[in-house]
Amino acid sequence: PSKTMNLTQEQQILGLCHAYALKTSCLKMNYQDAFKSIQIDEVGNFDLKLLTSFKEMLVDQGMKA
Repeated sequence: PSKTMNLTQEQQILGLCHAYALKTSCLKMNYQDAFKSIQIDEVGNFDLKLLTSFKEMLVDQGMKA
């Protein structure tokens, strides 16, 4: 079973935001590389619909897809 089955949607959202913030703030990755890294390195940790929604939000905020 995937790890996402053990987490509530709220926990997944917080985890995704934390992972993104860590990569952009602490590791100084640009937002595109940070998201791409999450898609690759965190596969199975987050629901695909959540990742898609997060990407759409980032694009709305100015990230180039």
